[in-house]
Amino acid sequence: MELPALDEIKPLYDQFTEGAAERIGGADRRLQPYVTTTDEDGSVLYEEKGFPLLDIIVLQNDARALGQYLTNAPWAIPRAPAIPAELEGDSPDSDYFLLAARSGSLDVLQMLLAHGDKGEDPQPPTQIRFKERGYELLNEAAKWGHVEMVRFLLEHQPLYADIHERDPQGFTPIASAASFYATRFIIPSSAEGVSASRNEAIINLLLDRGACACDIVLPKEGTEKSPDTVLTLAARWASHGLITTLINRGADVHAKVTKRTWALRFWNEYGDDLELDALFIA
Repeated sequence: MELPALDEIKPLYDQFTEGAAERIGGADRRLQPYVTTTDEDGSVLYEEKGFPLLDIIVLQNDARALGQYLTNAPWAIPRAPAIPAELEGDSPDSDYFLLAARSGSLDVLQMLLAHGDKGEDPQPPTQIRFKERGYELLNEAAKWGHVEMVRFLLEHQPLYADIHERDPQGFTPIASAASFYATRFIIPSSAEGVSASRNEAIINLLLDRGACACDIVLPKEGTEKSPDTVLTLAARWASHGLITTLINRGADVHAKVTKRTWALRFWNEYGDDLELDALFIA
């Protein structure tokens, strides 16, 4: 396949430049008053309605551009304790903290958090959580295999995370890391992709920091029994070494979880629920 000429390759932020607005229009999409930052070549970049420029900056982990952006528009990221209730928009796609956690953009996440927790209240916040937005930072970083981000959040307990705290779905961080099987075919936000070895490293890190190998996922609303344990989640994908570690650290091999027959693809089975252990799931 013939590669495009260098002058045909558009820079990452090209669509936000003055030149792009002149070529293809789009000046009417710009935020008013203007919110700007600069590209590495010095080109002025203009934010648009919906904050697409900020999304790209976060996905690229571009701390240089974000620093200028926040200097020019500090209001774009709420300050604590307004985090997360006053985040722009209602969609997770417009939640810059979630975007950073899922994509592994550690430099940007650190900058967003540092900016956000400098509130006007003379008493700094003791905890910043995102549960009302439907997630927790540590769980998202663990689920998507971002080892250094997990390490950072663990080192900043209890301000940004708690190793034993559950997210709104009932997962502790170690259970989120063990849920790798559900993410293996999903195209992640980060260029490095998903990796079973990274999730294993995170589980070992969490265990070393005091996480419980015997954790369960809380039952869903309207049910009484857990749909998974850390061990049943890990049994579907993890190495023999990790499974052995979990058992040695207290995971119950005999613990039963409840699964719907359709979730197991038992199309011809009657009844709604089956009680299974980790060996069956493996």
